[in-house]
Amino acid sequence: MKLSAVPLFRAVFPALLIAAGGCSIFPTPDNTETLYYDLDIPDRCNTDLQIEVSPFTTMTSERYRMATRGEDNVIHGREFHKWVQTPGPLVTKYLRLAYRDNASGTIPDEQAAARPENIYHLTGTVLVFEADRGMAKLGLRYVISRGKAGEKNTVIRTILVTEKMADDAPGEFADAMSRAVARASRLILADIETMAKNRKDAAAR
Repeated sequence: MKLSAVPLFRAVFPALLIAAGGCSIFPTPDNTETLYYDLDIPDRCNTDLQIEVSPFTTMTSERYRMATRGEDNVIHGREFHKWVQTPGPLVTKYLRLAYRDNASGTIPDEQAAARPENIYHLTGTVLVFEADRGMAKLGLRYVISRGKAGEKNTVIRTILVTEKMADDAPGEFADAMSRAVARASRLILADIETMAKNRKDAAAR
């Protein structure tokens, strides 16, 4: 059967106008805006020790996208919910703020504290940074050393910190991860304070 081109054009042309006007028969995503999340800004840890935090590296499945571990250990990345930085820099920034200089000026002897042998150096790697079955999980391997190039004393440790999430919302994940990093900062500080105490005890013998 032979079709006339004119009626066919008349039938197709209105559909083209609708498509050009921004209408589509295909569904659009519920959320097309990318939201970026950060960790909390921590209070300063109560210590007079001088702690220099070198950059932590990242060894995780996802970098900017929020990662959730699913069935069969499949890692799902949230395309529209991302971190403002990759996990390594996020942890580095948090720890530097947590161990920041004492603004109140209560360090007994700032010149002595600033000597190379009195500075504690911290660095490490982020191994896990994800949500897993209602828990925010943070895995760190870190190295603490004292003195030039850390030749005086060294502690190497690997930890896994978990914090319960109230729900699966991205904001709750960010809050729970902030608590996990805060707890890790206290564990690390305890190691550094133990090093300082052992050093003091050894000097007193």
